[in-house]
Amino acid sequence: MGVPPSSGLPSDSQASAGRSTTSATPTVSITGPTIILAVKRSIASDSSQEASEAAGDRSFYFGRAAKFLAARGVRSLGMLADTLRLQQGSKELLVVVPDGHPVCYLVAPGQAPLSVAGYDSDADLIEAAAKYFWAGVVPPGQADTLTPQTAGADFVISRPTVIAFFSRRTLHFGRNPSANYLDSARLVEQVESLRDTLDSIGVTLELTFKERFTVLVRGAVDTIVPLRSGAVIGYYAVNPADWRPDFMIGLWPNARLLSDIDAYVHRAELARSDSR
Repeated sequence: MGVPPSSGLPSDSQASAGRSTTSATPTVSITGPTIILAVKRSIASDSSQEASEAAGDRSFYFGRAAKFLAARGVRSLGMLADTLRLQQGSKELLVVVPDGHPVCYLVAPGQAPLSVAGYDSDADLIEAAAKYFWAGVVPPGQADTLTPQTAGADFVISRPTVIAFFSRRTLHFGRNPSANYLDSARLVEQVESLRDTLDSIGVTLELTFKERFTVLVRGAVDTIVPLRSGAVIGYYAVNPADWRPDFMIGLWPNARLLSDIDAYVHRAELARSDSR
């Protein structure tokens, strides 16, 4: 059933795969992977702007994550509660919902529940779910049918990739080339000089002059618009094994760029090792 927007729970359109309930101590039967958004009833009655915005943001992120996880067999539930009663067969566990911001719980048969609080994006929830449910290796979703041939993306991401970008909008041709134009030439030279080096360590280096470009990664197409964040020249790093792409703004020296790319790639490796 739907719930009022002020409750902080996702609407049916945000988390169509799940359902919402209101009870002081609802009972949840855990028969498979489950993600629960739990909101303390006292929080739901807090009408302050700060509380409403915090609950709304986390509800929105939960709804987006729930849609992604539903395609991979994860049930999603939204609840106003003071305590959750989690049942797994003959076993029962009571979980007290804390005061403060809404909290997400990841639960699966035979595993202790994991609470995720303070998340700032759906990527935070998906990353936590990937570690908890699948040891960091996300299975393909039921709707992941896009292929490089059908997606029509500018870049197909199959391994760690860095896309150097420069907006043509800033190019001004005349007798005296602008500083931005000189930077674009330096960027082209940098890509050519570093491409083989990065390829030897398993990283693809690409170049685009589009103001917006698309990437096909993990079966979905994302549209990247650097100008929205004020970026004219820089680098976009994306990794199929890491849910957090990175922007590196400006024209960086080779040594700094290589160092940051190495740190970005190893971040995913460290996350996988920590989840084992």
